[in-house]
Amino acid sequence: MYKDIDFLLTKNALTNFLDVKTDHDAVSQTLKNMVLTGIGEKLFYPGFGSGVEDLLFEIPSNLLLIEKAIYLRAVLDTEKRAIITDLKITKSKDETEVTITITYYLSNENPNSILTTLTINL
Repeated sequence: MYKDIDFLLTKNALTNFLDVKTDHDAVSQTLKNMVLTGIGEKLFYPGFGSGVEDLLFEIPSNLLLIEKAIYLRAVLDTEKRAIITDLKITKSKDETEVTITITYYLSNENPNSILTTLTINL
């Protein structure tokens, strides 16, 4: 079982301790955090981050989306609790939104188990 604190830092009403996320919820929270962290945001790990924020302020070409997908895949592969099976970066028809879809299963599960899909809209 994987456990992480809830990044929203909410307290459990019964125990008065911080809420905890487990398994798929914990890993999804971490993957989303990795995607939304910009390159250079972590002072002691300046190479960490996905760089997808670059997609927000320009009209992404298909080539740029492919490059970002490759780089993002390398970042996400550092999360050893998740085995990424699919990664898609798509843009809306009017090119105002970018959607990142990550499909994975937990590393301590059977590869034929139920896949989890995380969708992040930018």
